[in-house]
Order: sequence, then C-alpha cells, then structure tokens
Amino acid sequence: MTKKLTDREKKIDDLQAEESIIESRSTHQGFRDASRRNRIEEEVNALEEASRRD
Repeated sequence: MTKKLTDREKKIDDLQAEESIIESRSTHQGFRDASRRNRIEEEVNALEEASRRD
C-alpha cells in the first residue's frame, strides 16, 4: 500500500530536491575554483623558479 503525500510533504520534497541540486552545483563550482587556483599557483611557482635561474 502506497502512502499518498500531502501537499505540504510534496512541497518539502521539492524544496529538498532543489537544495540538493544547488549543493551539487556549488560543490562542482568549488572544485572548478580549486582547480583554477591550483593551475595559477603552479604557473606562479614555475615563473618564480625561472626567475631564480636567471
């Protein structure tokens, strides 16, 4: 026997699903930002090392 959800329960489920999507997107953006920071840091380190050699 399946339980019918009330309108309130449906709204809560919808909001939780939206929250999950937002978290997923922000986590993905966080990974992209971290990756970008790492690339920039590697470039800066390479430039610093090259300037030390000169």
